[in-house]
Amino acid sequence: MKSTIKIAAFLLLAAMVMSVTTTKDDNSECLLSKVTAICGDHTKPYVILGEYKDAKSQKLYMANNVKESYKDVDEDFFDSTFLIVFNVQTKKKDTLRCFETTNVDGSGFIDFYHYEKGKLYFTETFYRGGNSLYCVNVYTDKIKMVASNIVADEDGVSKIRVKNGVLYYTKSICINEDEAKYESDKEYVFKEYSIRI
Repeated sequence: MKSTIKIAAFLLLAAMVMSVTTTKDDNSECLLSKVTAICGDHTKPYVILGEYKDAKSQKLYMANNVKESYKDVDEDFFDSTFLIVFNVQTKKKDTLRCFETTNVDGSGFIDFYHYEKGKLYFTETFYRGGNSLYCVNVYTDKIKMVASNIVADEDGVSKIRVKNGVLYYTKSICINEDEAKYESDKEYVFKEYSIRI
């Protein structure tokens, strides 16, 4: 009798695992709809940036004001950008980072994100001074700045790319900081850096 119960429990667990295994897009949409049902309309503008799952927990990293979600930043968007983590098991939502968003210069948006090997990289856009690249450690939910003065292209998108497990970013560097008397006298060069993920 005990062995029959163990076999039945194992089959039930296997069926549950099989039912959760869907395509990444379907799974993300399903998870986001669950979060929306729990948190209400506040999740409508959110985009899932990454998902961390282990035997004990499942966490979703989401943000509003992701630039790809807005065709024109002069249209409807939120005054602040929130990067949140949502624990699916506990239904707890924590804000990891919040920054002000402005439509005049398109700053305060997330224009790049990449999740790999327990790290979520994302940018915060700035009109002046270049964009900043941050990294979230999904095991601790701690955020650290990786680099500032990231160069953007003509559309305002950070010059960052990921290829073969390496993240490449381009920075603007002043080459005459000590000699320049005024801001207009400063000369800048672009230099590419890389991080192995």
